[in-house]
Parts: sequence; structure tokens; C-alpha cells
Amino acid sequence: MNAIRSQLKIAIQEQSIKLETTGKVPFIRVSAPPDGLCAYHSVLGSLSYHSWKQVKRYDNGIAVNRRISKSESQSAHQLRGYALLQTPENDPVIAEQALEAQKSTTLDIGELSWLGQSLNLAIRCYISDEAR
Repeated sequence: MNAIRSQLKIAIQEQSIKLETTGKVPFIRVSAPPDGLCAYHSVLGSLSYHSWKQVKRYDNGIAVNRRISKSESQSAHQLRGYALLQTPENDPVIAEQALEAQKSTTLDIGELSWLGQSLNLAIRCYISDEAR
């Protein structure tokens, strides 16, 4: 958990510096693995996008290499656990969303505010028509 926390902190600081210097929010549309942890995969992929994009992937976002795919899935599970532990307790709406997020690995779009608050991130979400 400390390694994830440290990696998140560094990546957030780097991303903040980039955004402050350009004044623009970059947006690149990529697929996240559809394994129920897509929100967490998206966060991890965006925080390390340069190395993430170097990995050969299927069209659905899953890494072709099984070891990488398994490692990414484990990281997504760990990030989920970390986010649950970091839930701010002073906001009853966010706390309620965290309780809902504990019930399933998949997130309802309404629970993204909980994830953003817990990880101190701004999250932009796009859901393709095929996902419905």
C-alpha cells in the first residue's frame, strides 16, 4: 500500500505540474480492460500512461502478455483497496458511495465522485455505447 501511495503521489504531482504549465487538460481515448475493474485500470493507466501505452494490447485494453495482464489486474485490486481505505469520513455522501463501492468491484458512474475524492483526483469518464 505504501508503494501504491508513493507512486500515486508522484504521478499526481507530475500531472499537476504538466496541467499547470499548459493550462489545458489533455484527453486521449483508450480502452480499459472490461474485467469489472475498468475504473481502477483507467486511473492506473493514466498515471503511468507513457509506460502503459508501450504495452501491446488487444482492442479491449487487456495486455497481450498474460503476466502483464495479471499484474495489472492485481494492481487494480490493490488500488481499489487503497481507495476504500482513503475514503474521507467527514462527507456522508462520499461515505455512502464507498459503502456501495465495497459491494462490487464494478463502479456505478455515480460512485466516481467517491473514487476521485478518495484518491484526490479529478476524473473524466466516457462510456461508449457498446458498454451499455
